[in-house]
Amino acid sequence: MLSSKPAPSFDKSVQSINKKLPFTMFGKTLSYAELKKIDKEILVNLVGDKERYLKSHMVLKSWDLRGAIAGRIVEPVIQLVVLHVGFVFQYKKKQKKLEVEIKSLEQQRKQIEEKVDEAITRGEEVDEHVSIWLADVEEIVQKIKDDDTMNENMQCFKFSCPDYISRYRISKEAQNKMEEVKKLTQSGDFSTVAHPKPFAQELQFTSSSANYANFESRELVFNNIMVALQDSNVKMIGVYGTGGVGKTTMVEEIGKQVKNGLFDEVVVAIVSQDANVSNIQGQLADRLNLELKGETEVGKANQLWNRLNNGKKNLIILDDVWQELDLKTIGIPITDGNNCCKVVITSRIRGVLEKMHVNRYVPMQVLLEKEAWALFKTKVGNSVDFAELHDIADAICKECGGLPVAILAIGAALKDKKKYVWEDVLDQFKDSMLNNIAGIDPKVYASLKLSYDRLESSDAKSCFLLCCFFPEDANISIEVLARHCIARSLLGQNTNTLIRASRRVLTAVDILKDACLLLEGKDENFVKMHDVIRDVALSIAKDDGKEILVKHGVKKWPEKDTCESSSAMSLRFDNTLELPDNLLCPQLHTLTILLKRNINPLLNVPDRFFSGMEKLTILELNRICMLPPLSLANLVNLRMLWLDYCELGDIAILKDLSNNLEILSLRGSNIEVLPSKIGQLTRLRLLDLGNCKKLTEIPQGVISNLSRLEELYILDEFGYREERSKVNLDELGKLTLLTTLHIHIPNVMLLPKDLCFENLIRFKIFVGKADVFYGTYSKSCKLAGVSLMDKLIVLLTRAEELHLEKIEGLQEVLHDRGREGSLMERHRLNPSGFFNNLFELTIIDCGLKYLFSLSCARGFPRLQRLRIFACEMMEAIVGNEEEKYEDELSSQVINFSQLKYLRLANLPKLISFYPKVEKMSTSEGNSSTQPQFLFNEKRGVFAGGSSRRGLDTGGVGEVDARVPKAVAELPDLKFEGVREGRETEKVAFPILEELVIQKLPNITQIWEKQLLIASENESKSFCQLKVMVVSNCKKLVYVVQFNMLPRLENLNRFNIDNSPKTKAIVTEKEKEKGTTSNDIIVFSQLKTLNLSMLVSLKSFCNWPTRSEVQPLFNHQVAFPILEELVIQKLPNIIQIWEKQLLIASENESKSFCQLKVMEVSNCKKLVHVVQFNMLPRLQNLKRFNVDNSPKMEAIVTEKEKEKGITSNDIIVFSQLQTLNLSMLVSLKSFYNWPTRSEAQPLFNHQAGKISLKCLDVANLDKLIVRNCSEVAEVFQLEGLNVGEGQHVRPLIEVRMMELDGLPQLTCLWNKDPHGILGLQSLQYLTIKKCSLLRNLFTCSTAMALQQLKVLYLESCPVMEEVIGATEDGHREVIDDVIEFPKLEWLILKDLPNLNSFCNANYNFNLPSLQRVVLKRCPKMHNFTFGQVRMLRILECATVDENDYDGKEEKFSNLYGLRE
Repeated sequence: MLSSKPAPSFDKSVQSINKKLPFTMFGKTLSYAELKKIDKEILVNLVGDKERYLKSHMVLKSWDLRGAIAGRIVEPVIQLVVLHVGFVFQYKKKQKKLEVEIKSLEQQRKQIEEKVDEAITRGEEVDEHVSIWLADVEEIVQKIKDDDTMNENMQCFKFSCPDYISRYRISKEAQNKMEEVKKLTQSGDFSTVAHPKPFAQELQFTSSSANYANFESRELVFNNIMVALQDSNVKMIGVYGTGGVGKTTMVEEIGKQVKNGLFDEVVVAIVSQDANVSNIQGQLADRLNLELKGETEVGKANQLWNRLNNGKKNLIILDDVWQELDLKTIGIPITDGNNCCKVVITSRIRGVLEKMHVNRYVPMQVLLEKEAWALFKTKVGNSVDFAELHDIADAICKECGGLPVAILAIGAALKDKKKYVWEDVLDQFKDSMLNNIAGIDPKVYASLKLSYDRLESSDAKSCFLLCCFFPEDANISIEVLARHCIARSLLGQNTNTLIRASRRVLTAVDILKDACLLLEGKDENFVKMHDVIRDVALSIAKDDGKEILVKHGVKKWPEKDTCESSSAMSLRFDNTLELPDNLLCPQLHTLTILLKRNINPLLNVPDRFFSGMEKLTILELNRICMLPPLSLANLVNLRMLWLDYCELGDIAILKDLSNNLEILSLRGSNIEVLPSKIGQLTRLRLLDLGNCKKLTEIPQGVISNLSRLEELYILDEFGYREERSKVNLDELGKLTLLTTLHIHIPNVMLLPKDLCFENLIRFKIFVGKADVFYGTYSKSCKLAGVSLMDKLIVLLTRAEELHLEKIEGLQEVLHDRGREGSLMERHRLNPSGFFNNLFELTIIDCGLKYLFSLSCARGFPRLQRLRIFACEMMEAIVGNEEEKYEDELSSQVINFSQLKYLRLANLPKLISFYPKVEKMSTSEGNSSTQPQFLFNEKRGVFAGGSSRRGLDTGGVGEVDARVPKAVAELPDLKFEGVREGRETEKVAFPILEELVIQKLPNITQIWEKQLLIASENESKSFCQLKVMVVSNCKKLVYVVQFNMLPRLENLNRFNIDNSPKTKAIVTEKEKEKGTTSNDIIVFSQLKTLNLSMLVSLKSFCNWPTRSEVQPLFNHQVAFPILEELVIQKLPNIIQIWEKQLLIASENESKSFCQLKVMEVSNCKKLVHVVQFNMLPRLQNLKRFNVDNSPKMEAIVTEKEKEKGITSNDIIVFSQLQTLNLSMLVSLKSFYNWPTRSEAQPLFNHQAGKISLKCLDVANLDKLIVRNCSEVAEVFQLEGLNVGEGQHVRPLIEVRMMELDGLPQLTCLWNKDPHGILGLQSLQYLTIKKCSLLRNLFTCSTAMALQQLKVLYLESCPVMEEVIGATEDGHREVIDDVIEFPKLEWLILKDLPNLNSFCNANYNFNLPSLQRVVLKRCPKMHNFTFGQVRMLRILECATVDENDYDGKEEKFSNLYGLRE
């Protein structure tokens, strides 16, 4: 291409040419004719444009005439001509130069490509500009090679002269290409050609994250972490939980999700137990592709700091942290004001996170049972669904305890394995031998053991190993742990008393909880140990040479070799057996034997049973018969003897254990008199005689002789009626070391004057007569029917839990103002500080008009639970009568700052918690108190005292509108202190969680309206309320005002019952400007709603409506997470859900979609329960009870007719487990589909999916149908066919079925249910009062009942046989033997026409049969005409026996049956 540079001006060019003619170029002189041959394109480039070309062309044509003019053309034009004409004559030279440049470029390319290949070999990523350069070089080289070159002698096609134009073009192109090549050569001077690739995603987030599953429990943790990551105030997040719970998997999944989203870079470092700073720095640097050049940790930290503080958003994940880390030392920039970097830390030890001051703690728990099963099934495959493996698989999965690491390891080991391998693994689990299971990676066990190894406290290690001695899932008493530690001397120094040992154990337990090796128990006094962690503990103990045997549910004594090698044994037997005599256990130091409750007779201990247990230090026996044996005296090393609920003979032999015995418990035993020789056990530190109901006497001097006694328990928690104490109370004064005392003192006059309670650290003392006392706190006191005495004051002031019933003089402490000579003044007590230690207070049958004075009410800084019952005279909880400085005190809010539970019950005169006392006094001194709200706001006080006539408003303008007109007109009335402004609460409950209101007949409203509109900045009373129960409030019209709802957002359970005037639960919203009637009431946290015995209730919300008939729930109330709904005795309810709610769009509120339990009972006007369109919202329903509704015709009503809808819609309750239909006398069918027939089955094919997805496994556990007089069939199976060879799951698969009181029932199903009903799952079948039922099922159907355990038949008067022939009466072609392999109970009662169990000639195999009950079946002489094979019948009941038997009656009502 020719140059496009602009030519100089024409005039100057002509002047320059005139000076230079003729032209000599490159050694040649050009004539005018030769110059004219040059193409016009050259001249265009020479002079710049067409116009100037024409002018120059005219000059050339007149060359011979005006040569002088051309000679004066300017020098610049000559240069341009020389340049362009030179292309014509130097084209070869330029081509050669181009070839040289190309060869140089190719050589350079080769060198670059070699460097690139080396970089790729090293795994580096080629720089983008290098790749582009190589591509450009390839393109231009190829292009130059592909271009054809022209012959230099190429002639013009018209003349014989050379083709100058072609030469020019070739030369010009060569020049241009050479310039391009030179540019590429210059730009190809790369110092580096590649860079390291980003850290591999697969290595950054290891394969463990592949096991992440978005379970419900994991989703909560995931969301909590994500919220924290998005919080600008959160820099560090701590995730903690036991080893193997899935912390690493979770944070790696978090890392994947936020990479290139919330964060630019995410890097992970595994810290591990050594926490080597250099190693952590190296991991971070590698993942950041950062080369650390610093020689010291400080230098490396500086590089990391600068790299991470680069303005980008960086997330650092520090996994498996075992000890406190200084992040600055590593080089992680976590500082105030720095938002570039956030850190997520995982640890098994919460204390580590606390030391590192993380901003947000996120605990991780084990998987829920259903989640664990889902994960296990994913790992092991669908083989768990096979009948032969399902139960074993379920048991193994439960043994894993929801711990993902165990589930995944066991699942991988069992995949595609034979049944015997599964059984072996289950056996290993039962033997707590996790590390012996074949196929389990030893790292699983090692990783869990590591938590134990890292414990620095030897006391914590001892307690950890001690916990594995208790059964799986047991709540382990911390007190019991302390006693074991004392008896075995497991703790370190300075634990020579029981109280010190308890404190040390509490400290050790905290360490173990902190390390996630122990779990929270049922309360603060108990802990639990995860099953897998327990297995690890047992393995550790075994590795240390401590063989521990823990077997619960066994039926025989362990093998001899096991006993000889065991150092500790814990055995619970489910049956009575004969214990071995002369047992040899040379290593045994701890023995625990328990017998399951309700097993009789008790286990008897042979006389020589203990003779081979010389090392025994702890012996625990529960429900054992002990005479006791003589060999007990051989246990000279015994330090702890625990005989709970045992039958004991003469225990005087215990005196022989006096050398070492320190702990003795006879709790719940049958002893009547404590032997005086027990006084010889002078080393005793603990004596427990609690719940010994027959114990009437402890001889004089026995207790006082036990001078080392630290803990004494003589309290029957289930009530006393004795008038005298079991122990001489004077002896207690001699126990100077006593720190714990549990005792009942029936008569306060028995208390000696010198008995001192000050030294007691823990006590449970009951003074007076009452039935029951369960003290849950370490310092508990109950006074019943006694007068308040000075000697009891110390108990009241120190108690953490206090029960006061019928106490005389109670006003001395609750109302006293410290007047001279009073009880408070004598003890120098301040009313506001009297109850500073109290956590729980219960007041029963108090004769006071009000409970607390103002000053006393402010004296409960720690009170958490307040219960007030049966106080007939009480009008208020807080009163202000005769209070000093009344006006000043009443102006202050009473704040129950720690109160979480408040119960007010059976207070017939109560008008308010703290009444508004608007005193209006006249000269005559009269006053009045008006009926009020239970909780109201604080108002000004009107006080009298003026003799002036007329009205004085105190300079505040008009009289307050609240003053009744009649009062305002009183002649001698003066109003003082009436002030305008916002009214605030008198009593505040900022953290109240549970409110129970029962039998308050005077309460018309719970909250006053003025309280509801308090500003956001005022007290948040009731905002933490989670449970609210309102019962038997006769005047209550509604429960909650609309404006109160924002304070009830945390409400979790809401019960309202027995309030006859209640018309609605929520009252209509106050009309305000700008408000509409479309406000939606949302109970966002409510999970349980119970509405019972509300005879006036018309609707949940009393929204204005023209219709008299209202649904219980309309579209303006929403329960998005409601799980349980109970509706009982609501006689005015005709419809539960409004139609407008049912057709709400999917994007609207998901009200009722989480419902799991629904009970509808005694609703007289209810015709149906569920509209068809409501069904999609009930897919989580698990238990469905409907009973005692006489007008109920169908459970599900017919679907609204719409275009394109057929009558074949199937009703789906996909999660239903229990269905109970009882006392529904008008019920014709479950679903009232249109039919011409009057008789309808209970379940037709449209309800065939009653508990399952189409042809899939059902979840139905119980089906109960009672007293439904219109039901003729239970299942109509017509239209549901299973083709031959089809492998499908049954439509209905039920485990328990009860049919009771169905007088029209003729059959259970109208065709062979094989393949449709999952009979193989049926375990319990109860049929009662079915008057027309002649038999239950055919032989082929009976063959499917492989899991049947109990068959109960009663009051079926026309039943002739249980197993009948086919429908056509012919014998079926099946095997000759009908087997019920698991049938244990067969109960046949009141069957007057029953002549045989089966009239056909079949043999029966009943290998598991234990009991047969045959009562009032007069015609039954033969069980069957074939043979019956059974191992043995343990029990056989006949008509002669007592008709009532608790064991068999439990099968009569399956609803409450619990296995």
